[in-house]
Amino acid sequence: MWSNDRPDAAAPAALLGGQLLQAGQVEFGYRFHKMNFGEVRLGTDIVDFYDVLAIYGGVPFGRTESAHMVTFGWGLSDWLTLEATAGWLVRDREFGNETTFVDTNASGISDIEAAALIGIFDRNGIKAHLIGGVEIPTGSIEKVGPDLTGTNRLLAYEMQLGTGSFSVVPGAAASIQNDQATVGAQVKARFRLMDNDRDYRYGDQFDGALWASYMLNDNFAVTSGARFSKWGSIEGLDVGMDPAADPGQDAFFSSGSRLDIPLGLNIRLTEGLLSGMDVAFEFLWPTYENYDAPRLEGEWGFNFSARRDLTIPGLGG
Repeated sequence: MWSNDRPDAAAPAALLGGQLLQAGQVEFGYRFHKMNFGEVRLGTDIVDFYDVLAIYGGVPFGRTESAHMVTFGWGLSDWLTLEATAGWLVRDREFGNETTFVDTNASGISDIEAAALIGIFDRNGIKAHLIGGVEIPTGSIEKVGPDLTGTNRLLAYEMQLGTGSFSVVPGAAASIQNDQATVGAQVKARFRLMDNDRDYRYGDQFDGALWASYMLNDNFAVTSGARFSKWGSIEGLDVGMDPAADPGQDAFFSSGSRLDIPLGLNIRLTEGLLSGMDVAFEFLWPTYENYDAPRLEGEWGFNFSARRDLTIPGLGG
């Protein structure tokens, strides 16, 4: 018999659409995400600074990205949940050549993602549902900053805060629970429907995730798993970019893939005013990366999340 009232039951907060809510439940969530990027990688190999300068006018030295995300979920029935997430993004990037160095940054709201979760199976501790989502282009694609000459121009694609394109986001998820642990999986795709206002569109993206959570007691569970992403090259070209100056502005060579391994701790609060709140800490280690053009490799990441489910009579059918 499945139970949501356990520290191992919650799907990772980083995965929108990982879990159905019960009829009448409303969920409010917050997640802080940070990822550090370090050395330059081409294909699966680390490449030298001067090798990159032989192709491009400059080289990225380091990059960090952080996000404050809020999530809202509503269980319309035991088989239908609506969810949405949006946030505030902050991105910093260091770039230079043998003589000049610049530090650029961008911040603002992200694209908004909304989804309907439709239950298709729930029996003997096994649950499965379909995901029908959309991505709404509310994040900016016109962030600017100084180039190596000191002139303000459009920042690299990876520094922009949104896609500029509407996307459909289909997927599916399933999980199984026994007396001590919960194991789950999710697959999602992002299909870009059109070119954005700057005459390009991001490549389609495919994401897969596995997670496992082992309950230590009524309050704590350890978590791990794997998360894989693969994306295609940008179609079209922003005429405000200079592909020869910066590998991050090279649309033609912009596809890639990455595998992250998370390790974390779930905490379910069971007493006091915060009873029923789930808090999670999670570290991420990129273990496989493959890029078409020189890109900064991920070094490590961190997620903190807190979410609370409330059952409100009359909100669920």
